[in-house]
Amino acid sequence: MVEYGYFENNISQIQPQSARSFQRKHLYNVTSIPQLGLYNRTSTSFAAAVVGGGSTVNGMFLNRGAADDYNNWEKLGNPGWNFEGILPYFIKVSRPLPSPKKR
Repeated sequence: MVEYGYFENNISQIQPQSARSFQRKHLYNVTSIPQLGLYNRTSTSFAAAVVGGGSTVNGMFLNRGAADDYNNWEKLGNPGWNFEGILPYFIKVSRPLPSPKKR
């Protein structure tokens, strides 16, 4: 993965509540082209301009796709990529890290 931007070590940017208070300096100024289906309106697209990408500005929230999305990957010839096949990995990465052991 290649990311572009600077390192942001400010604790307020790496806590989940930061999604409500991201700073403009952490975002690229990206605007869509006029959208015909929206009466030629444009919209702002939030893209992170820091190492860590969107997780830095969206509070590290995540949402996985619908089960059918993954089941369709398997149907396209990718064995093991159905929802049941990858669910254990979703569960594994969703668990909190264990507390460090005291010495």
